[in-house]
Amino acid sequence: MRFLYLSFLCSLLGLGQLLAQEAPCGLSLADGAAIKAQMMENRRNINLAQISRQNTTYIPLSLHLVGNEAGQGFASGSKAVEMLCKLNSDFADQNIFFYLNGPVRFIYDDVIYDDAYNNTGQVRMSSYKVPNSLNVFVSANVSRSVAGYYTPSRDFVFIQNSYANGSSTTITHELGHFFTLPHTFFGWEGVDARAQYSGSPAPILINGRLVENVDRGIGANCANAADGFCDTEADYISERFSCPVSTSLQDPTGAPLQINSDYFMSYSSDNCQNTFSQEQKNAMLADMANRNWTNFPAPSNMDSLDGSQLQGISPINNDFAQEVNGQIRLEWDASTAPNANQWVITVERIFNNIPLGQVYTGSVMNQNFAFIPSSALGSNRQFRWTVKPLQPAYTCAPSSPPFYFQTGTISSSHSLADLAQNELQIFPNPVQDAALQLRLTALANSSAQLAIYGLDGRIIWEKQNLALIAGEQDFRLAIPALAAGQYFILIRSDKQVWRQAFIKQ
Repeated sequence: MRFLYLSFLCSLLGLGQLLAQEAPCGLSLADGAAIKAQMMENRRNINLAQISRQNTTYIPLSLHLVGNEAGQGFASGSKAVEMLCKLNSDFADQNIFFYLNGPVRFIYDDVIYDDAYNNTGQVRMSSYKVPNSLNVFVSANVSRSVAGYYTPSRDFVFIQNSYANGSSTTITHELGHFFTLPHTFFGWEGVDARAQYSGSPAPILINGRLVENVDRGIGANCANAADGFCDTEADYISERFSCPVSTSLQDPTGAPLQINSDYFMSYSSDNCQNTFSQEQKNAMLADMANRNWTNFPAPSNMDSLDGSQLQGISPINNDFAQEVNGQIRLEWDASTAPNANQWVITVERIFNNIPLGQVYTGSVMNQNFAFIPSSALGSNRQFRWTVKPLQPAYTCAPSSPPFYFQTGTISSSHSLADLAQNELQIFPNPVQDAALQLRLTALANSSAQLAIYGLDGRIIWEKQNLALIAGEQDFRLAIPALAAGQYFILIRSDKQVWRQAFIKQ
């Protein structure tokens, strides 16, 4: 048994900013060197003057979402497709447009799900790649704390579930690597420059590589050192940092660094990043030409979509879902999104209208219904479902409003929903001024999210990345200034859900 003290020292906004900075890119130093070598070769061999910058380059992207073979742990399909929206916003000034190539692919594979970073997982992902397409894989578990990575030898991009959305810059950063951009701090990976060299000149070499000088005049080495670009300022910070940033770092000549946090290829936090430099853009264009990414035609339909007016047909209005042959049919009226050729379905379990977590996500092509395995739901439970319309060139439409249903007795209910039947003990309850103590039993080591809700469904406080170990454990939770009344605590991992009410006196 163990104790974990959780403190309410941060505001919700501050906590969200902190969490967004936690995980770095998983690019290895060796892969970074291979990326830079290819970029330098392209610089020598590709004549940018012969490449048209007026025409839009259309790039097909295949999206693979990976869960385990029991159907657990998938990223939100409706959020993951919005990575294309983020890409098209971030690359718009370069006339580069990414479109969804074929269906969103849902892969049930324990090998990848257990560890998408090790060699075995990478080999397995390579076997699912779609030819002549930029392949992006999304899964939950990696053996290193990384937000994503690109591997030149496998030639695909990986994004961890939490960063597969339309706001994180992780996908933009990793596609920068895909198109031969090194980190702005290349060579400093794994070195804490601020801890080791603040207030004194940096060494001439780091990790066996030339350290970039600040000077862009006679003493400049920017065309070869670090990322190889002279319009990105020298940068030695290889861990996530907030902006604006002020350091006492010096280059090898003693010149102070003025680190630019705007670049997607730096390690500044997401809210800081907003641009590629012109030389970085040139390098990506050269790589696209070298690898024939400039030869794909435009999608046939570029119209936008709107899912906000979609209407559900069944089940809705908290009706009981009808199970037929171990499946439940969801159906919707597609007439308000006639240009959609694909639909992403999301089913969440709810409790008192509070979402407990996603129990199913999937997609269908060219039809307005989907079959959900009843084993993913379980008996005597409440759910809500949404659909999101897609077409290759537009994945930014809002999802439908939620439609509610419940299940009666399901014939096969040995499912991940059954794992929600877990006891959470809270004491003392009712709560006065003392700390709140929780006790639970986890089936396996996992990472969980904890949230306190009001009766109106509003989140009062939450904590992510809560480490759980297999077995019984206690948590001591400092209570914020809550008004008297009833509240709910929800703890969710990819394997279990715990919930319990408590009263604040």
